[in-house]
Amino acid sequence: MSILHRSLGTLATNALTNLSEDLTPTLGGNLDGGGKIQYNTILNQQSLGQVSTNQTLDCASYNQFSFEPTAAITINFINMKVGCVVSVRITGGGDHTLTWQVGGATTNFKWAEGEEPEWAIDSGMDIATFIGDGVDSLSGGLSFGAVAVA
Repeated sequence: MSILHRSLGTLATNALTNLSEDLTPTLGGNLDGGGKIQYNTILNQQSLGQVSTNQTLDCASYNQFSFEPTAAITINFINMKVGCVVSVRITGGGDHTLTWQVGGATTNFKWAEGEEPEWAIDSGMDIATFIGDGVDSLSGGLSFGAVAVA
């Protein structure tokens, strides 16, 4: 092995050792956002299947929900925290009237663009995303509309 190959090998080994040392962050204090930011750490999905009765979606236990309404129903979000993000996959949501609540009140629910989107019918699927923007207050809108289901 030539001197050049040995030197390059040593250089590469030292560079990688130093690189891994440099990429290790040194943090001090608590990374809690000063108590002003709360994020979902729950990555749990609750699949409700076909539903014909009012549903309570507990955001303390789940942050992803899916259902297919078979009748007019009310969907009530509870335990929604500021900054939490919740996704809801709805199949055939346009086939029946859906009433949306947060903490039992429809006045706490705010839609993007000021009005509820038109939901897909039959086997069409929508995915809506909601963000907790206050105590028992929720803003939301359609993320993906009328996704075809094969």
